[in-house]
Amino acid sequence: MENQFLKVPYHVLELKDLNGDDKLMLCLIISYHMKNGCIASNSRFAKELGYSRTSASERITKLKNLGYICTSSYTHNNKTYRKITPLDWSDKLNGVVGLVEGSGRIS
Repeated sequence: MENQFLKVPYHVLELKDLNGDDKLMLCLIISYHMKNGCIASNSRFAKELGYSRTSASERITKLKNLGYICTSSYTHNNKTYRKITPLDWSDKLNGVVGLVEGSGRIS
């Protein structure tokens, strides 16, 4: 299996209203978003980051309440999925920005 890495943009490290675990969660969401969209479940986040499902849910809620992500739901084959999308939060960065190409979203 090929080694895979999670990219942590420096400007994410500068976010003062997030702790290290929140920043890691945000980077994972951004990574999924850039590949094929982020539809990971709380269980998947918990497994990959070593959190409980409750902790994963709380971190997603925190990121949503602070305006870093938004969530929506859709149904496919009678199953409902949650989609998580990073938002443009450049106003929190004092001009230090890295946008996902063509989307107006932070990378």
